[in-house]
Amino acid sequence: MHQSAKKNDGKAAVLVPQNVEKVPLYHWCPSKRLLLVGSRDGASFSADDDTRDNNSFQRTLTAPLLSAAHQHAGTDGLCADWGSSLAFPTSCRLLAECAQAHDGALVICSNGHGDANLLDELLPQVDAWSLLVHQEPGPLCQRILTEGKHVEIQLAWTADTHNLPPVEWGLASCVHIVPLSTNDPQDYFEQARALLPAQTILYDERHQHSSCTTCGSDLIWRHRGSARLDAIDTRGDCSNCGTASTIKLQNHN
Repeated sequence: MHQSAKKNDGKAAVLVPQNVEKVPLYHWCPSKRLLLVGSRDGASFSADDDTRDNNSFQRTLTAPLLSAAHQHAGTDGLCADWGSSLAFPTSCRLLAECAQAHDGALVICSNGHGDANLLDELLPQVDAWSLLVHQEPGPLCQRILTEGKHVEIQLAWTADTHNLPPVEWGLASCVHIVPLSTNDPQDYFEQARALLPAQTILYDERHQHSSCTTCGSDLIWRHRGSARLDAIDTRGDCSNCGTASTIKLQNHN
């Protein structure tokens, strides 16, 4: 599938260093920092997400600008933080080139909409994906889940959600439940847990720590986008009982 580039391709409303937990990524390189490049309000579940930024200041992206921002912030990599990142080929290629030039990581947020040819090009280089899923998954979601090196899903949940979107949940390292409205029920986490496979590792606003599935020890403690490594060894496993986890402490290209 090919989708034409977005209006603001080659520009960005935001260039900001953030911990990976803000993406969010919870099972990939905890406490590492990325230069988030993208839309004013972050990634969107909607394929038509550029209307929010049409009236925002858009800075033209260049290789020297990205390189200077990346080096000045001391970040460990770059993140394309648009919902339809794969519909921003110029922007994504600039981020990929900068990450490669500085031997840094490349992370992409995607709602599964965009250019399939660009996905072919980026898949070998992208170290982690934040995949946004809501109702009808984007047409590229399955390929990202199947072929991405590390994928974490953001699952949009609303008061009237009764069925899971048709994706292979077992291919994701973990799932982040995201309420789309402050009016959504407080038990949305429990609703999603009841529908998802029992082995799925879930997070939401009230459940952010990573725990050992065997002994219950806190592997990683999190609060407001920061993280502290607790009962976790250098392999990413529980240091108390040795149970393996899917948490990657280091990026391996």
